[in-house]
Amino acid sequence: MKWFLLAVFVLSASSIAEQKDRLDGNYLLDACQAAVAADDRDFAWKNANEAYQAGYCFGVVEGVAKTAADRCYPDGVTYLQAQRIVVKYLQDHPAELHHWDTSLIQVALYDAFPCPPNKRHHAGAPQ
Repeated sequence: MKWFLLAVFVLSASSIAEQKDRLDGNYLLDACQAAVAADDRDFAWKNANEAYQAGYCFGVVEGVAKTAADRCYPDGVTYLQAQRIVVKYLQDHPAELHHWDTSLIQVALYDAFPCPPNKRHHAGAPQ
């Protein structure tokens, strides 16, 4: 019984470590590059992995864009544009890729569309 519990613990720990890696900027960069590449090909997926990665990027960028505090997106910004902004930010800041994906998205979008000092609000969202 001890060996069974030890095996369950080891497998759980490795699963948690693997999941953590998927929540950082390294994975986000790969996923969003796949999304941008697919967009450039009118969403003709190369394979199932690219479709999965692109879907992950679409979902996490849209989720953060809709829920982030202090957002001031100009009219007409799309989620595809937001993904390209995220890719550019991650490529320009490789030393930050170990941070959480959602934090990096928020920083990238705020960096691209900062709110004026007296106008912090939940205005607009990419479409």
